[in-house]
Order: sequence, then structure tokens, then C-alpha cells
Amino acid sequence: MATTIANLTLVSKAGYDPGNPLFVHVINFDLKADYDTAGLLNFSAAVKAAIPAGKTLLGVFAVDCKGLVPIYDVAADTLKFYWGDYTSTVADGPLVACPTATMAAYTSLRLGVLSQ
Repeated sequence: MATTIANLTLVSKAGYDPGNPLFVHVINFDLKADYDTAGLLNFSAAVKAAIPAGKTLLGVFAVDCKGLVPIYDVAADTLKFYWGDYTSTVADGPLVACPTATMAAYTSLRLGVLSQ
């Protein structure tokens, strides 16, 4: 049986122009107790302090996030973390926002950052 995809569109592109190369940086950080399900607001400001000046943050990917799935919302400039909903009382479902109470335990996270 064939699988089809509908409404596929290009959202952004980077790295095609030799004058605007795509950069990959790997950063380490710890989550603090004040992380909540709204995510890390103004994430690009924090990242720009660590990567070379003048770069525009495009996206992120997990390098070693201890099972967490990082999502960068470019429009809201927010980094959020999700994990699997695997509980004995609830049917397994899609990834859900990580709860505030347990996030401070996640230290030494390693995240890949795409910038241009």
C-alpha cells in the first residue's frame, strides 16, 4: 500500500547560497527549576551569547538530550522539550510537553543548533 503526503510546502531554506552558508554548533546546558511547559523563552538570545556574532538561529536537533525531544519554535523564539507519554494509567500517546517539576534534573544536555 502506498503512503501519500498532502500539502507539502517549503517553509524555509538555508545554505544554498555560498554567501550565506549553514552553520552547525553544538552547545551544552543545564535546565533549571524554573523551566515550565511554556518552554525557554527568548532562546536565540541565550544561544547568540555562545555562537559567533551575527548568526540567525534556524532550528535545533538533539545530540544528547537524555531522551527529551527538543523543538524550537522560530516564530515564538522558544525552545520546548517533549517526551513519550508512557504511563500505566494512561494509554500511550504522542509526545507530550515535559512537566515543570522534573526538568531541573536534566543536566548536561547537548543540543545541535542550526544557524545562518
